[in-house]
Amino acid sequence: METNGTLGRHLVATEEIKPEFLIFKDKPIVLGPKVDTISAEIQEDVCVGCYSSFRPESENGSIKPKVPCPHCDLPLCSEACSQQYFHRNFECRLIRDSENAPYSLGGIRTEILQNLIYLRCILISQMDQKLWSGLTDMASNSEIRTENVHLDKTKEVYDLLQKILTNVNNPEFLQVDKSDVHTIIGVHETNAVEVKLAPNVELTVLYPLFSIMEHSCFPNVKYYFVPANSKDQFLEVYVRAATKLKKGEHLAISYTNILWSTQKRREHLKRSKYLWCRCVRCMDPTELDTNFSTILCPSCKKSYALPFQRIGVKENEKEDMHWKCLATTCGKICEAWQVKRMDLKMAELVTRVGNSIGSSKEMLSKMEELVHPQYYMAFVVNHSLIQMYGRDLFSGKDKGDLEEKLKICNELLNTIKKLDPGMARLNIYAAVIYFEMHSAILAMAGGENDDDFHVLRKNVETVHLARLYLSKCIDCFEYELFDLPEKKLKTLASKKMEYLNLILKHGAKNRR
Repeated sequence: METNGTLGRHLVATEEIKPEFLIFKDKPIVLGPKVDTISAEIQEDVCVGCYSSFRPESENGSIKPKVPCPHCDLPLCSEACSQQYFHRNFECRLIRDSENAPYSLGGIRTEILQNLIYLRCILISQMDQKLWSGLTDMASNSEIRTENVHLDKTKEVYDLLQKILTNVNNPEFLQVDKSDVHTIIGVHETNAVEVKLAPNVELTVLYPLFSIMEHSCFPNVKYYFVPANSKDQFLEVYVRAATKLKKGEHLAISYTNILWSTQKRREHLKRSKYLWCRCVRCMDPTELDTNFSTILCPSCKKSYALPFQRIGVKENEKEDMHWKCLATTCGKICEAWQVKRMDLKMAELVTRVGNSIGSSKEMLSKMEELVHPQYYMAFVVNHSLIQMYGRDLFSGKDKGDLEEKLKICNELLNTIKKLDPGMARLNIYAAVIYFEMHSAILAMAGGENDDDFHVLRKNVETVHLARLYLSKCIDCFEYELFDLPEKKLKTLASKKMEYLNLILKHGAKNRR
């Protein structure tokens, strides 16, 4: 692995790397709650050391009391978290060494919790020059972040940090440099990685190596975050090869939703990361043969239109795409703004789709009057549809419905393999599909319910096939280490696996 350049750095494989190989680990430069995502009510319920709730329910159902930091009074979940690296060395040190210590934080408590990530960065500039150099060495795009919306954000954060430092009254920290604040905000917007620890807890984290990795809508590495194993090793990131990497190949992750269309991904990346993506997928009109951006020509309504790059348009301009009909008898052009308007209408309709097989199939039929059957929004509707098949009395018994479910599952898996062959980002979607395939296989054999033990015992091949899909489902969670709602599926799949193993074991005894 090597790095090139300063701001435009990238990581390159120095030798051939096999899939799943651990390429590197990285520790945070700085981390904190994601700004503007945690409500005032939740702020006081989150430990500033490990970011877990400080009010977990105990075995007897009572509520565990808050354990405030004995030095600065900020919320913690345990005495041990008061020694966590970022808390101990930054905001706690600022407060405990102030002229007013010990004292109540009073009116600035909320401001500290809401802007903890920015406060820590400012304190790093005074307390740890090595960390500060690593932080400011990252791209901040300060030269293009000159619009009023960016300058207003800088002023707002600058004023809040100044208020915090003045109220704390620590003689070492009474000055805030506005240019440093502008740089910090830019560095976070450009490089920060978002980590979801729990449904209500989301962090932004900056890593020295991981945060400078290239973006691609066709990622070739996967990553996962490791919970604290000591007070100084919180939230390490592990980076593994998702696919086979050739020597000299750039390592890339995705900073956007790879289930979006090219136009939507590009606009999101331009808005959030200040880059206009030209990866292999974005430059392919068929989006790696998935037709995620292919529409029905609005002029002839007979042939499909694909997105092409406009010639002579600067790469940072939003309207650098247009859709051209593939029919030689038509060849009409559809502008990007027209497709975007159509997208917005379809998105609105998708949000209104009822939780039923009929309404979902009706939505897919309406889509085909406007776009390709594999259009990106159709993936979302179909992924919901496979979870509906088999959930009611009729579709669970109808062989035709179950065959249709398996057909859609295979089509969705085929799309995932094209977009994300190494399961770098779509592992959870694949896990749901594999689980639904196992369910359909059992239902077709008449043994989906637990009381159908005797039916499955006589159908060993079906049980083995269902176990195979369950195994693939469980494998999708190999690197999911936090207890998020998605992991409930892994628990359910594991219990189902135990049930099928019991059937095979019982059947083997009877055959002796």
